[in-house]
Amino acid sequence: MAYHVTGMIAALTFLFTVLGEIFQLRKVWQRRREHEAGRLPGETPTAVLSVNQIMSVYLACFAFFLYALSLTPMNHYLGWPRFVAAILAIMLLREIVRDRQDTVWRALYFAAIGLMVCAPLILWLKPWKDAGALAAQGLVIAATVILAQGYTHQILLIRRSGRTGAVSLRFHQCVLASG
Repeated sequence: MAYHVTGMIAALTFLFTVLGEIFQLRKVWQRRREHEAGRLPGETPTAVLSVNQIMSVYLACFAFFLYALSLTPMNHYLGWPRFVAAILAIMLLREIVRDRQDTVWRALYFAAIGLMVCAPLILWLKPWKDAGALAAQGLVIAATVILAQGYTHQILLIRRSGRTGAVSLRFHQCVLASG
């Protein structure tokens, strides 16, 4: 019983991150409409938004999803909210790639999609036992460090440019609330 209660609390708390990503996507989509209407002179819809940060959010969500898959039985409270957040991060990456036409970012975008396609296979096959769980734990630790680096990069971009551009304050407030 305690497992389900704490699992539900953890899942509901993490939904703040999902909500934050939705706020970020909505801001980018709003800016895209403004850009198409000519109301964003000299700016792209994803201006100042750090690919580094969005990719780090994706990696962290994917790492926790992969970790949840490696457990027997799978931890659904941990896994599925991170799966949704990873999909939303991919959607944000798509918007950035659409604006910036950069080969490296495009490769990262398709790599993220490739990892998400492989995840259900991992869920179904469960090819590893203890080694897989250990690898997934290491990935979670690495993703946490990468996430901290991504947020630092976003702050530096804002400070350097002197504006927030497409960065959503609500996204960051929601992520902070979910921590």
